[in-house]
Amino acid sequence: MNKFVRTSVSTLVACLINISFGAWQSCNCSEKQGRMQIRDYDSLLLPTAKLYTNMWKFDHGRRAHFVDKQGRELSWTGEYEDARGFVNGYAPVQQNGLWGLIGTNGTFAIEPRFIDCGTYSEGLLCVADRSNEYFYVDKGGKDVFGKRFQCARDFSEGLAPVCVDGSWGFIDHSGAIVLNGKFDNAFPFSEGLASVVADHKFGAINRRGETVIEPQFDELGNFRESLAPFGKLSTDPARHSKLGSRMLYGFVDQRGRVVIEPKFYAANPFSEHRACVQDLNWSYVYIDKKGNPVLGPYEVASDFSAGFAAVFHNDHPCFINSRGDFVLDGKNFFAVRPFSSGSAIVFR
Repeated sequence: MNKFVRTSVSTLVACLINISFGAWQSCNCSEKQGRMQIRDYDSLLLPTAKLYTNMWKFDHGRRAHFVDKQGRELSWTGEYEDARGFVNGYAPVQQNGLWGLIGTNGTFAIEPRFIDCGTYSEGLLCVADRSNEYFYVDKGGKDVFGKRFQCARDFSEGLAPVCVDGSWGFIDHSGAIVLNGKFDNAFPFSEGLASVVADHKFGAINRRGETVIEPQFDELGNFRESLAPFGKLSTDPARHSKLGSRMLYGFVDQRGRVVIEPKFYAANPFSEHRACVQDLNWSYVYIDKKGNPVLGPYEVASDFSAGFAAVFHNDHPCFINSRGDFVLDGKNFFAVRPFSSGSAIVFR
């Protein structure tokens, strides 16, 4: 898990829709890991006027709560320093600076004791302890493999990326390394492909470890709906963002062919037939698979999930449906996470 702590407001704003497990956690794997703004996990929307250098520490004792689609607090919800959405019946929550896991009734399956944790996936949870080592536990918190890694990520499609002795490979459900590609960085599989980094460039491999897309991109995200966002550094100053970003994003197919030219300042993978991107006007819009805007613009926006997306409108968070109708006004919320398994997380 690589730590990309960036202090500029421009980068923090660009990452609001892209914050995920591991994006901020440090490790000592490689100096050549490659930087990744394209994320495919949980996301957090904060008001852009109230950004803090440490985004995880909210002023005035703000706490996370779980709410339903009408914005009502679920009966069992506690107050957490941070929380992420339910996946496979469990949600990570943070109390006193440590992460644990709750079930759908709010009861702790794993009491908070980890400095970081991922998403409960394929019966396993990737966690980091106070020694900054990474390992996998079951839903009861028991160490499954008895192995520690310099860095690690969630299981997906039967494999998980891990870092050993400065190089990334993949383990299976026995904990054995089955793809030892000696990559500079590696990310979970999605639609049969995984993004990997070699010599500062992103490409993709299949589950046999064969190179499907040669390392050629400055960034490459997860494949969803047969497309993945990719990043390319622009040498044209006229195409750089107002605050200095040189990266432009487009989309490629599963053979690495460019389908949507790089013309956005940020891009997330497709979700529910739309992709959330930041256009050259510094606004967030949703595009179709031809790259045409279909919803927006918004001040900030997140991926669609369960038919809803979190956006910022008139300087406060709201939720929209697939038609762009505002269905839940979050003016009383400081920050929100998108819906997952019927609930959303709000901070107030």
